[in-house]
Amino acid sequence: MVVTAGLLLQVVVTGLATGAAYGLVAAGFVLVFRLTGILHFAHGDVLGASLFIGLLVAGSGNYPGVAAIAFVVAAAGSALLYLVVLRPAFRRRAELGWIGGAVAAAFAIDATLVAAFPRAAYVFPDLAAFDRFRTWQLGGGASLPARTVFVLGAGLAVAGLADLLLTRSRFGLGLRAVADDPTAAALSGIRVDRVVAGAFAVAGVLAVVAGLVVVPATTLAPHTGLLLGLKGIVAALLAGLVSPRRAFVAGLVVGVFEGVVVVTLHLPAWRDVAPLLAVVVFLAVRPPALAREAVE
Repeated sequence: MVVTAGLLLQVVVTGLATGAAYGLVAAGFVLVFRLTGILHFAHGDVLGASLFIGLLVAGSGNYPGVAAIAFVVAAAGSALLYLVVLRPAFRRRAELGWIGGAVAAAFAIDATLVAAFPRAAYVFPDLAAFDRFRTWQLGGGASLPARTVFVLGAGLAVAGLADLLLTRSRFGLGLRAVADDPTAAALSGIRVDRVVAGAFAVAGVLAVVAGLVVVPATTLAPHTGLLLGLKGIVAALLAGLVSPRRAFVAGLVVGVFEGVVVVTLHLPAWRDVAPLLAVVVFLAVRPPALAREAVE
């Protein structure tokens, strides 16, 4: 396939749209990491469970109902996961306990989804009949559907709102105080558990937004949340686990990289593997200063 200007534009815009979803998931990972120092390994599985519960309760043709239920389940489920399973380890600064609890929760959620939803894939309701909207022809057989533009716009808008919440609100100030020193934050009157649970809830909502805009274009499977979670971890690691904003930008990069692998390199089977291999190489060769920054 000849790489034309139209095809290149299609790859970049489509990759940015997919990457916006990865970036929202990655921002949630970094948000939790900055407060706790540990990756939230069950993050993607909570996303998948939220989508399936919304689909089960609201029905396959009711996007608003599915979305509303998914938001509630993601926010409440993420907060409860911290309060019930992970909080004891966080209070004791027991990193192995945190990792063990998060991994156990991830496996439990994933196994439950596989058992409860035995089909390989499920049709997810769409926000609108995007096939009725315009598809821009870019020449050389390349095109840009309206759905792609919508996904990219939605991802950028939600990322912007989340950034305002984390940087300009009282909640954001509390998050930064807890991230700097949980003990000092508690002594100053900040309810640390409430702040951390709120961060988990925000991370869950960001992840569900990613799922709601991406999944209708494909299908929903028991491992969909797990896969989105892995892409989010890739972006979060590429960003150095420093800030949600940088994680979102890294997600955009991962999305474009996937597009290059699939369309221009003609390696569709490597779509999910290539980003994982890339982050392994990146972590192996990145400067030591960045490695230190990621864990401070």
